[in-house]
Amino acid sequence: MILKHISLITAIIASLFLQLPSTQAAPRANYEIKQEAVPQTARLDEQITLKIVLSASVSSRGGSYSTNYYDKFNPPSLSTNFKIVDSSQSTRRHLGINNNNYFQSFSHVFTYMLQPKKQGNFVISPASMKIKNRVYRSNHIKITINPPRKSPQAVLQGKEPDLSQEGDQFVQAFVSKKEVYLGEPIIVSWSAYTFSRHTDFASSDLPEAPGFFSKSLYKKRRSYQMERVRVGNTLYLRTLLYQRVYWPQKSGELTIGKRVVNLQTRNFLLSSSKPLIRTSAPIKIKVKKLPSKNRPPSFKNDNVGNFDMTIDLADSSIKANEAIDLEIFISGEGLLTAISSPKLPQLPWARIEKNGNPSYEEKIERNNKIKITGKVTLKYILIPQKSGSFTFPALEFHYFDLETASYQTAKTKPRKLTVAPSPAGNKNNNNYHKQSGVIATDGGEENTLAPKLKPVRVKTVKSSSLKARFFSATVFKFVLFGPPVIWILLSIFLLARKKYNEDKTGIARRKFRSTQKNDLKRLKIYLKQNRKSDFYSVLSKVIIDAVSQATQCSAHGLTNQELKVRLLESGASENLIKQIMETLDTFDFARYTPDNLEHNLEMENSLKEARKLLSRINKI
Repeated sequence: MILKHISLITAIIASLFLQLPSTQAAPRANYEIKQEAVPQTARLDEQITLKIVLSASVSSRGGSYSTNYYDKFNPPSLSTNFKIVDSSQSTRRHLGINNNNYFQSFSHVFTYMLQPKKQGNFVISPASMKIKNRVYRSNHIKITINPPRKSPQAVLQGKEPDLSQEGDQFVQAFVSKKEVYLGEPIIVSWSAYTFSRHTDFASSDLPEAPGFFSKSLYKKRRSYQMERVRVGNTLYLRTLLYQRVYWPQKSGELTIGKRVVNLQTRNFLLSSSKPLIRTSAPIKIKVKKLPSKNRPPSFKNDNVGNFDMTIDLADSSIKANEAIDLEIFISGEGLLTAISSPKLPQLPWARIEKNGNPSYEEKIERNNKIKITGKVTLKYILIPQKSGSFTFPALEFHYFDLETASYQTAKTKPRKLTVAPSPAGNKNNNNYHKQSGVIATDGGEENTLAPKLKPVRVKTVKSSSLKARFFSATVFKFVLFGPPVIWILLSIFLLARKKYNEDKTGIARRKFRSTQKNDLKRLKIYLKQNRKSDFYSVLSKVIIDAVSQATQCSAHGLTNQELKVRLLESGASENLIKQIMETLDTFDFARYTPDNLEHNLEMENSLKEARKLLSRINKI
């Protein structure tokens, strides 16, 4: 019977053996590389986004596979016709299971922002990747670069935009004034005129503005207000994108450079967004010198605006050789962070010393016109060295008033002070009396009666009533008031914790402080171990991290010019920027200098100077 079916049994066994290798076979993989450019037809002043996608699809009965599926990647040659403005990378992964088969797909995306160098028709050559001695190539892309679009000329605030742009979407720059005095503020606004709404926040780098100090009048993230306006015969949606105030720091003809703005617009709710890149024209500003007529000898060029000055000087309980606070308040409209402090008098009966750094308050008023007002507090201590009656003289602060185009002087009133002699005995004797429990009178004699006086003893008599005991007990008060108080405190705690977690800026600031604290601990260890190279490497990192925190962008990898622009935008002075550049150059040079007997002392001095510099950077 078995012999009759021997052929059938043989066929079944053979089929099982033939299927076995297929279940143990290596995973099947498909690889692909492709590139796409948006837009493929652009103008010379616009940017192009090039994306190169390296993808792999793997199918197998089990196992996990690494995303590093390619051995080598070669991007296309771009340097001839395009400039790479920015680049980034991202990785995506997807995993699925079907009938005990694992399906995995990987994608590695390289993104390049390209700026055309010249107009014409170009071809972006294929990119390639190498996998196990096999080369995969992408498609090539044809790019057409047309002549640059004419940028709209800047116009005065309140005027109509450049009518030559009618019929096209554009970004218009409005300027409050085109002719100003040295130190006089200029308000520059950039508005987008588009046919459809924006789908995302506009992105743009700050325009180059050598000779200016500038500050943004808006936060980085805010809601856009759009309004419908008519320019000529065309209806637009106008959106105020950016607004900055510029203070010229030197006279002559200065230029606020062109601004390139990247927008995303969408015609309908469900339609895809379209990239829109527009450029505004440079702004020419004529800066006049401050007049020399009636110029006070002690006037400083930074004191431009409208100011008032007061002082706060305690005039009671003043004793010789004891310090009292002296605060000078300068308030008004102008660049308060740059003004020079008034000249302090030389007093024969006292000395004046600085007490910490100035503190600043700033407010932006948006009534009929934009005004930046504020208050700066200069802190000093006054130490009388003689007793008697004296007069603290009036202080003078000279400034140039823009409304009257003349020099003005803010004055304080003289203050009469009475300085009492120093207390009898020195500080050590007073401390001794306090520690020994002996109480001294104004005449310095011991109060012998005080130790004999004792407080009156009061005995509390409790009621015998159980009800009275309950209602007078602490437990009743806790039962009555405890739950609502606990509920209020818990609500306050939960609200505070929610705000604490939502404060992304605060979280980043605390993380930065923690990192800086750890780096400073490492510096102390490297200093003890005489590890000079590691010491200066970490010290440079601490400075650059502080600059990154102050400018709200990574300062690592920036050129000196880019770093200077970022610092100027954040409100750093020219003196501070120069000190940062020189300090980083010094640390970089010190890393590779040969060791000597005094290098440990130099490291200690470098750490002290770096701490002083960090305190200045953290106050930007």
